[in-house]
Amino acid sequence: MENEKKKWSSRIKRQPRRRKSPKIYGDFDLANMAFRKIKKCAIEILYSEELESFLGFEKFARKLGRRENYRNGVSQKVVKSCNGPITLKVPRDRQGLYKAKIVGKYKNNIYDIEDALIALCAQGLTLSDTVEYLREIYKNEISAEDLSRFANRMITESSGVISKSIQPTCAIIYMDSRTFKFQSDETCSENNIYACIGIDRNGYKEVFGVYAVPEDHDEQYWVEAMKSLKTRGLSDLMIFCSSDLPKLNEAIHICFPFADRQKCIFSQIRSFIDIIEAKHVDAICGNIRDVFAAPHADAGLERLEMFCLKWNPHYENIGEIWRENWDSLSAYWRYPVEMRKLIPISGIFSLRQCC
Repeated sequence: MENEKKKWSSRIKRQPRRRKSPKIYGDFDLANMAFRKIKKCAIEILYSEELESFLGFEKFARKLGRRENYRNGVSQKVVKSCNGPITLKVPRDRQGLYKAKIVGKYKNNIYDIEDALIALCAQGLTLSDTVEYLREIYKNEISAEDLSRFANRMITESSGVISKSIQPTCAIIYMDSRTFKFQSDETCSENNIYACIGIDRNGYKEVFGVYAVPEDHDEQYWVEAMKSLKTRGLSDLMIFCSSDLPKLNEAIHICFPFADRQKCIFSQIRSFIDIIEAKHVDAICGNIRDVFAAPHADAGLERLEMFCLKWNPHYENIGEIWRENWDSLSAYWRYPVEMRKLIPISGIFSLRQCC
């Protein structure tokens, strides 16, 4: 009997283990809705350019001679993303010969390209960077001429994706960056894309802007970015949360002088994590977590002093790093407990996942 069971079990094909999908978020969050709009806009622009390249003439172009194939409306397709399902309008041709490349016929998710889609819609992206992002998406499936044309269209069309008006009062704005790497010729380049997220008085998140920050940017770049928020309607801001960017801090002080600055704790930890031995990392991070779990600022400062007494003998001046930035690290204690939950002191926005 046991031999027969083994015989039959060996014939049963083992099902491959399914990969766990990223978390899908619902429609309750305005930020997720905005990121779905960005990705939808980018994909549909590229769909249009693909069909134009396939047919050989622009939409609404005057007819010259006999054409065997034409545009034939659109069909709808739903794909999964980290910000929820997106309904796409896929263009068609009369003869049914066009095959979409950016999101293929049988593909039901965009997990592998959605970071690049957001980067394509960032403000201030150069033409060469746009071409490199498109090359990462298409994997050499289209010609260099088409890449250049697609890039020009993306720059002109995506500028108005995130330009709607903002409510006059905003409780919290937080900004985080994601570094994108792409290969150009024989060199590897990096580009930082910053996302600016706002939380209104009702607790809803909303995307205020996505910025492609050049390496040689100056303070005036961030001043213009903050002024653009004011021209879109933002007049009163309570808290601005971000990593420690001196040029951004000065721009916030100029445009929103009464706003509190809350520095991200993760960026503070990254400033000294390289000098810590691996065996002490968990213990130090646990002690820092205890410091910021204190009920009020005075208790947090007392726990910080205990942290310094414990770890200063092992790592010289590790406590001074926290004391120097204590004002910007402890800003969230000035607000009630209910509001502290909205202030992202321990890791802020990621472009792949709005949490």
